[in-house]
Amino acid sequence: MTQKATKGPSGVFKTIGLILFTIVFFLLAGKIFLSIDKKEIKKNTKMPEKPTDIQLSRIDKIDRDKLLMQYITTEVSESDKITLAPNGGILPESMMLPVYNAIFNKDGIQAASLSDTNMTCYKDALNPLGEMLGDFYDQTGLRTIMVEQAYIAPEGGSDGYYDHNGNYIEGSPAEISEMSTGMCIHLALYDENYGARQFEAVKQYNWFVNNSYKYGFILRYPNDKENITGKPYDPALYRYVGKAAAYVIHENGLCLEELAEFMKDKDYDNCLIVPAGRPVMLYTLPHGSELKIPATSDGQPSTFKSYEINETTIIEAVPDYIPMLDSPSDKSSEETSDTT
Repeated sequence: MTQKATKGPSGVFKTIGLILFTIVFFLLAGKIFLSIDKKEIKKNTKMPEKPTDIQLSRIDKIDRDKLLMQYITTEVSESDKITLAPNGGILPESMMLPVYNAIFNKDGIQAASLSDTNMTCYKDALNPLGEMLGDFYDQTGLRTIMVEQAYIAPEGGSDGYYDHNGNYIEGSPAEISEMSTGMCIHLALYDENYGARQFEAVKQYNWFVNNSYKYGFILRYPNDKENITGKPYDPALYRYVGKAAAYVIHENGLCLEELAEFMKDKDYDNCLIVPAGRPVMLYTLPHGSELKIPATSDGQPSTFKSYEINETTIIEAVPDYIPMLDSPSDKSSEETSDTT
């Protein structure tokens, strides 16, 4: 009598394993087959990029038409205007802060010295000045830079005087020096053995000529602009004008006196977009026209400053969002349309 063969426990497990393997194989094969030529459908969003997300090398990729469409009209009060007039201009002493706070680098190491620890400068120039002095030390290892002069309070004429807010009382304004703006610094070199020495833009110190604009400073009296400035070359006098204006002056070989003429035709619709740590719009406000400011995503004016120079108002605005010609949102919309 013949016995019928039966599967043991190991045979059952082998059969189950084979079945599971077959199921997994066909599931994976089906997934691969279904994914062939299928493009990923990304979320279709029109939200522009934030300025800090944009590499400065891509600034020419900004969609100007879309950017200029997002604006709001507003006004600038007289108290908000900052004077860049070449012949001076007064800011209240309340807008000055101690230069002492700017002579230490980011690690707390003293990067420069002062001829007077009580000197002050315009508050918006203080942090950029500190960054500039700190970076010079970090990159050269030299701590020989001395800020010899900064803000010098204006003196009143014989028919009047200046109050503590910088307002001239009773009489015609007295002559205002460049140092009375609070935006200028005059450099010197300090030597432990010889004391203060004259600053010259030679060797490592030429760094300031090549890099000061990155911090919003310009060489006030260049050696090839004496017939325009009316002043002799001074390698030690730097003036704060803001990063956007400093970039334009540096890139176009201008002096401060030439800035207003250079900008005269650049209104909001023809604005410059310049890299100033982030993309910044720079344009003039024609007399009698309404002030356009790029709008934030919630319809408010973006951050802006107003500068006065030779009766010309220059607006420096930082857009809240910037649309790009090759932005991910544009690409995603194309991909979405391809799959429909």
